[in-house]
Amino acid sequence: MLVLLYLRERQHCRNKAFCPRTHHLIARRGHVQSILKRASSVKAQTSVSSGQRLPSYLPWIDVLRFLACFLVIVLHCTPNAPAGLGHAGVALFFSISGFLIGRVLDEDNNPSRFYARRFLRIYPVYFATLAIFAVLSFPPFIHDAANGVLFWRNIQYYLTFTFQLSPDFDRLPLMVVWSLCVEELFYLLLPLVFLLKKRSRIAIAMVVIVAVLLLPRFSVLPNGAGLWFVFPLNLFFGVLLALARPRLRNGFPIVAVGCIGLVVVNGELGWFSAFGPISALLCTAAVWSLAVLDFKLPAVLDPFRWMGKLSYGIYLLHSFGLSAAVRIAAKLPRHLQGTYVVIVVTTAFAVLASWAMQLCVENPALKLRRSLSRNAGLRYVLAGVQVGLIPTGIVLAFIQRIIR
Repeated sequence: MLVLLYLRERQHCRNKAFCPRTHHLIARRGHVQSILKRASSVKAQTSVSSGQRLPSYLPWIDVLRFLACFLVIVLHCTPNAPAGLGHAGVALFFSISGFLIGRVLDEDNNPSRFYARRFLRIYPVYFATLAIFAVLSFPPFIHDAANGVLFWRNIQYYLTFTFQLSPDFDRLPLMVVWSLCVEELFYLLLPLVFLLKKRSRIAIAMVVIVAVLLLPRFSVLPNGAGLWFVFPLNLFFGVLLALARPRLRNGFPIVAVGCIGLVVVNGELGWFSAFGPISALLCTAAVWSLAVLDFKLPAVLDPFRWMGKLSYGIYLLHSFGLSAAVRIAAKLPRHLQGTYVVIVVTTAFAVLASWAMQLCVENPALKLRRSLSRNAGLRYVLAGVQVGLIPTGIVLAFIQRIIR
């Protein structure tokens, strides 16, 4: 009897549609296949995305921009802070600028269009900042009349981005302008290198320039100042990164975290020059790590991305915020007069002022970019001003030296 029951059950299980155990196995196998299919689909999508060229807008770079700007603010708000802390932020700025400008010229190396676009991006906000300072340089706004005198006596150096040529360079107000002068000189010369057309030729030329700047006899100016303060290697490394045309990648930006950490620590301890080869390599590696990051920016970081888009205005205007923050902190209770309060108030003021500057000055100026392609006259006029200001400033400085 038992044998008959066994044979009957075995015969029944051969029909898979009616065998409970087999039906369970089929369902389970189908579920596993569904999971594998979805995983392979996600993997395929990820691999396609991670191999793509970088998009035109890189939100993680804007987060890095704000971090760089914040380091400069912390330096200026903190008594006795080492200058290297601010230099660390500027070094990151230089690597970012070199990379982004390199991408622009790699896509379109038309010199007149490049110079005209640079004028609309840099000069309106810069001239508006100078106008604000000019108004505030008179009593009762300014608390140190000597700064007002220095500003007007050196107005030609401000207007022509030849800040470093001023005899009063070390005492001038709005000292942040020095880094803009460095970048403007770089923007003036870089399109000439891109006239070589081929990426390989351009890259070789950039490597040769870097090699020359690394030679001891060329790394110091006749007056003893470091040449890397005029031609920071960070800018050149950033351009070389752009010429490499990196692709999107997955994973955590561990390279960015490590390199930024080393750059900031070096700002405190001063192991190496902020604008020399080691710093340039670290800063540019951080830019690469965040530029290629194929990971959606978390919502919690979106405010920093937004402030990063305002970083140019924040960088220019934060000194006004610092002046206001010091006056406000002096009227607060003693336990609220710390450095942290000054940093917060300065940053908040600079962000709001930069936002207003963006709405009133920067955005209207950038709208003119659309007409540059069809309006050759406007393009050549703006490009001519962009190209001519620094040489004009150099000539005026030379004449002034002769007169003195």
